[in-house]
Amino acid sequence: MKQNIMDISQWKFLTFGYLRNINDLDTYQGSEYQFIGIDELTQLERFKYIYMRSRVMKTKDNKLPTQVI
Repeated sequence: MKQNIMDISQWKFLTFGYLRNINDLDTYQGSEYQFIGIDELTQLERFKYIYMRSRVMKTKDNKLPTQVI
């Protein structure tokens, strides 16, 4: 009998968001991302960048690097 098991490690998710004001940071509270791409970083306040950088993490067995660009 063949089992039908989904391998979630093969799933790919793409999420778009924005940081219009300080309240938008709450949207990302508790979230974990392996990759964050920022458009127009020069327009983003430093504390928002630092906060989003703190959301970048991965599992110990994941060999792919985390990135913020």
